Amino acid sequence: MHLFNTAISRPRFLAAIAFCAVGLGLTVLSFAGAQPRPANGGKEGAALTPQQSLEQLQQSSGNALSAQVSGKTGAYSFVRAAAGSVIVSADKAASAKSRALSFLSNHGGLIGMTGAEQTAVSKGGAPAEGSELRMVKDQKDALGFSHVRLNQYYKGLSVFGAQVVVHMNDAGITAVNGDFAPGLALSTVPAVTKDGAGEIALATVRKGASDMTASVNKTELAVYPQGILEANGAASRLAYSVEVAGPKGSEQVWIDAQSGAVLVRIPLHKTAINRTIYSPNYDPANPDLFVQRREGDPPHPAPFVNNLYDFAGHTYNLYSSGFGFASYDGFDKAMISVYLINQNCPNAYWNGQSTNYCPAFDADDIVSHEWSHAYTEY
Repeated sequence: MHLFNTAISRPRFLAAIAFCAVGLGLTVLSFAGAQPRPANGGKEGAALTPQQSLEQLQQSSGNALSAQVSGKTGAYSFVRAAAGSVIVSADKAASAKSRALSFLSNHGGLIGMTGAEQTAVSKGGAPAEGSELRMVKDQKDALGFSHVRLNQYYKGLSVFGAQVVVHMNDAGITAVNGDFAPGLALSTVPAVTKDGAGEIALATVRKGASDMTASVNKTELAVYPQGILEANGAASRLAYSVEVAGPKGSEQVWIDAQSGAVLVRIPLHKTAINRTIYSPNYDPANPDLFVQRREGDPPHPAPFVNNLYDFAGHTYNLYSSGFGFASYDGFDKAMISVYLINQNCPNAYWNGQSTNYCPAFDADDIVSHEWSHAYTEY
């Protein structure tokens, strides 16, 4: 149990996670000395390697840059300037989209883009061979930072899970992060038909199930970048994303468009995370007493209940997707949060079985901090 500073700022969720990750032995950031793989494979017309791109940026800007190498692609998945500085300056009179694309046209080698892909970005089109980036969102936050999200496409097809985000302020580009699938080279002409893929997906879902009412909701042809999603270095595939709805929920079944093999099944409903919010206290001997919200329940009238629920979920998802932990014990143990008023207030703490919060302590960075104590303990 510990006293938590009530003056802590709300929008520091990732900072709180990064701080507590040290106790878990996790490498949140590596620095410029990291050695990414030459993501472009030495192909003719390739841009600088990720490491060369980073070194060039540091030399030209004179600023120290923090960087993280993606174990999935071998390129950088996160590069940022120190607080108060920028990676490169940019014309604040230009739109956020223009500044983002200009940065990537000059420094896309950081994320594994080829020279042809960078040239195509600068011209606002798609290369004859290679990937393009299309803006899906331009958001400006309350601190004045702009964030431009760009999804990767290959010969007009969406590359599943591949998105790059460029962050900036009025002075210039402050960071870039995300996943870009480098070196894509595959046929976009399927051997399996769209209907055939749907039939394979249906047969897969129905296999071993007594209920045969499952149906196909949507089928789309896309690129499934196995190296990004599984981090196993496998080649990317032309594949169908088939959304199948059944009595127990929906799932996305990926079918290899050349061989008909099932690549992966992704549930589209909650299957693991298990949150329960209690107030004013929690009695393990009477787990149904004082329950305010359980997993899957609609939002509660009290905002603090929803805050504890949502921010616990954000913490679960970050540790799960970033580090492979299924809840704080690694086996999807239930996450119990308690909004209380007792002799321990004002405070927020982890007591070995639940995270506990006094009034005004339901902020995102506090919730993630307390749950990180649970992860550290286990």
